[in-house]
Amino acid sequence: MVLLFLFYINVCIMAIQVSTRSDSRSSHDYLKQLELAYITNNDSESTQNYLKQLKFAQKKGFHLRRLQKYPKKLEFANDLNDFYLKANEISTEESQRSVKELAERAILDLHITNASMTAFVDCYTQVDKRIAEDRMPEVLSGELPKRLKEYGLGFLDSSELTRKLLDSLNRTFTETQTNETEASCALLAPSSEYDFEPIKKMISAHEVRTYRKHFLLFLQDFLKDSIDEVKRVFSPSQY
Repeated sequence: MVLLFLFYINVCIMAIQVSTRSDSRSSHDYLKQLELAYITNNDSESTQNYLKQLKFAQKKGFHLRRLQKYPKKLEFANDLNDFYLKANEISTEESQRSVKELAERAILDLHITNASMTAFVDCYTQVDKRIAEDRMPEVLSGELPKRLKEYGLGFLDSSELTRKLLDSLNRTFTETQTNETEASCALLAPSSEYDFEPIKKMISAHEVRTYRKHFLLFLQDFLKDSIDEVKRVFSPSQY
């Protein structure tokens, strides 16, 4: 009985080894087929990047069956990213509205002019913009690989995508020129006893969410371009 069981285990191991070798060869043939379609139909940079990502996936052990799921993974990732983008847009609008409402409440509570409250809000906005410029590129570039993994695309090489993300952030967000500091902003506070912490937190949250919106839009463009490229260059039978 024991010998029969051991024989069964050996047969299973051999079957797995044969399947793995066959899958690896099929994966290689599959990539060759994609390369042929690329050469024949298109020579765009996005198609070249698509093939590069597939080859990177193959090196990490993602063979034929997983590679063939790549288009569906892209669709899922795009849907999930759209969900996060909509949620971020809602929270961004909410933080902007909260800043306005808190400022209006302070004006009524303290019986101060709109101008003095506006100066206070603008000062902290400039400070938080600069803080976000210094901090968020590093935060988001570190988040990118984790986000791809969450989207089911953890096998992709994120190094080139990270470089493009940082370039995009640098182009979009110009350096804030201000000499304001939290200390100088505090001097503009219409009252030393009034609690301005809620409004300061909302201003900071708004700047962070603005950066995150750009991050999610960047991912949206990447995913949609990848999906369009798959549909345009390769027929459904090829994946």
